[in-house]
Amino acid sequence: MSSLSRVAIFIPAYQAARVIESTLERIPLKVWEMVDEIFVHDNCSTDGTAEIAKRCGERLGGGKFKLFELERNIGYGGTKKRAYQYAVRRGFDFVVMLHADGQYPPEYIPELLAPLVRGECEMVQGSRVDHLKGGMPLYKIIANRALNMIEEAVFGYRLHEYHSGFLAYSCKALAKMPLERLSDWHLITAEIVALLKYHGMRAREVCVPTFYTDKTSSCSFSTSVRYGIGVLPVLFGYLLASKKLSLGRLYEPGAQSLQSQKERGSVAER
Repeated sequence: MSSLSRVAIFIPAYQAARVIESTLERIPLKVWEMVDEIFVHDNCSTDGTAEIAKRCGERLGGGKFKLFELERNIGYGGTKKRAYQYAVRRGFDFVVMLHADGQYPPEYIPELLAPLVRGECEMVQGSRVDHLKGGMPLYKIIANRALNMIEEAVFGYRLHEYHSGFLAYSCKALAKMPLERLSDWHLITAEIVALLKYHGMRAREVCVPTFYTDKTSSCSFSTSVRYGIGVLPVLFGYLLASKKLSLGRLYEPGAQSLQSQKERGSVAER
């Protein structure tokens, strides 16, 4: 990776006391050395997640580790929005999201970053491809594949899946998005893909193994169904916006990005 690139790793955590230490310990030493910051957002856990993360992070990363204890549970999407805003405002070039529960392999972070550093794309996804071997529930495999077919037909990105929680973004790309308008729930992932495609940005993937155990978090059947149904309006909204038929809340001119806010602030200062 280029020595000029500034990289942050973001770990969303909620009720992850049993697993977050092993996840942090699995981050290779070379990754700790190559990144500028690894920060955990504890989403108001009550099981001691924050204390364990802080103790382990300081032992492993010293000054490169930060812990943010959120004052209230702001949802999975809300946590991501706050983290991406932080990464943009701190001037990082790239930000990686890694789940706290060990479902995704930290060892693949260099491979995830490589296409971004080479300038090949604005998003890289760690795609889970061997679901059965990894222990993913069968209903999730079926639902994922069905939804992926629909999303690939709409967005056109050649990805094995569109719902991974192991992602790396260009902060310049995130700065162009109206992050405040994105969902506070899991739909934020689909919304970001829609915005990437709408603005003509590129996406790549790195195939990674999956690790489902009794300690990894997994959405319930009802939540998965709700998510799958919720993605459909995101797709429809993108299609309308891409055909200039109707601009929804994510695409309308009044949807301010961090970049536009900064430009407005710079003009005001003059």
